Amino acid sequence: MLDFLKKAWVWCQCYWFVPLAIAGVALLAILAIVTRRKDGPQVGTIIESAGKELEVIEAGAEVRRTKAELGHEQAKQLVEQKYAVQKAQLDADQAKEAKALEDDPIALAKYLVRAGAAKS
Repeated sequence: MLDFLKKAWVWCQCYWFVPLAIAGVALLAILAIVTRRKDGPQVGTIIESAGKELEVIEAGAEVRRTKAELGHEQAKQLVEQKYAVQKAQLDADQAKEAKALEDDPIALAKYLVRAGAAKS
């Protein structure tokens, strides 16, 4: 046993970088495990927010198509009909913002989708 320890000591003196590298990698692994965030980015939350933004984009595109086909006034009426429920649920500040956006049906549709998504 003593002979083995002497040989191991001589080997470590010659190849000191190997045990040092092993110890360094082990230390980094332990450090990574200990400091890893337990509440990392929630995939479900990211997917939900991306879905909500997709709804906003789709609402704007739908209003643009309607505006191109039927005209500004009918697009405005369509937005008011389609998002009447969301518009009724707005608080005072949001209602002011919606009132300011009534001339632009695309911006109004996007705003109402975002406001409806924030409420739910």
